[in-house]
Amino acid sequence: MTSSSGNIGRDRRDARWKAFIEAINEEANAGTDRGLVLVCGSMIDEALGELLETFLIDHKDARELLNGANKPLKGLSNRINIAFALGLLRTVDRTALHVIRDIRNEAAHEITFRLSNTKHLSRLEAAYKEANIHDQDDHLRARLIHVVLWSISGLDVAAQIFEKERRVVPGIYLLPGQG
Repeated sequence: MTSSSGNIGRDRRDARWKAFIEAINEEANAGTDRGLVLVCGSMIDEALGELLETFLIDHKDARELLNGANKPLKGLSNRINIAFALGLLRTVDRTALHVIRDIRNEAAHEITFRLSNTKHLSRLEAAYKEANIHDQDDHLRARLIHVVLWSISGLDVAAQIFEKERRVVPGIYLLPGQG
């Protein structure tokens, strides 16, 4: 993406939102807790990847850091941590994203996963409250969806900001006041 390609980022985000809403509706209506959690984790991972891509320089080598096997910015935990270290996430965002990541990992690795039995249930509740979500929905699946929607919305806003300030490969270094 270059400065003239803002529509590409927006188009990609719009397509992601459409796919996410369809997948969430399918999993929420007919799927399992595991499926819902995995879809939510995948969407968070994709949105974080897009945020990091908009922050990095527009170069093939920078994009390769995000995609492919054994890439340093490929894993969800790595993406959360580097985005926070770069100042792209607030502390509340990092906390909520790690909660979702933990629940996603539990869903992927436990044979009898149920959202209501998760050891991360109290953390999901804390993330829900810290996100200042005022919907009083008692259903755990709805609370998870709300935290994920809140998180992805924030990631998308940040990506839009950084997309406008896209970094480039420096041609020459100048000190302030030069050039």
